[in-house]
Amino acid sequence: MDLEKLHLHWRVSQYQGNAYRSYSLARSIRQDGKNRKEIVLKLGKLSEDEVMKWQTFLQFVKRPHSILTTISNIIVTHHYSYLDVAVVNELWDQWKLDDVFHSNGKRSLGGDYCQNPYHQSLH
Repeated sequence: MDLEKLHLHWRVSQYQGNAYRSYSLARSIRQDGKNRKEIVLKLGKLSEDEVMKWQTFLQFVKRPHSILTTISNIIVTHHYSYLDVAVVNELWDQWKLDDVFHSNGKRSLGGDYCQNPYHQSLH
């Protein structure tokens, strides 16, 4: 059985006025020029958690280089404030501070960075 070609199929059935969803593993096939589904394995009624697990498993089978994890397994070791940087960047662009400060491409703590003549009078 080629698991890469399977997908989770569901259908709704009625029993005593209640609707029930049952699941199966199915494979798409072409028969007489038409698309059909072939049920490979009936799974029956599944909880939402079980449906999610089956979908995750089938996605992993289709992409074996994927990494399966949950949000609870992710540990944040470094935190960076993005909004602060985004606000400063937007203000920099709006105020056109690139026109005031020039750069020769080198980082230096000393030297004259400002083309503004008022900056010279502050020294």
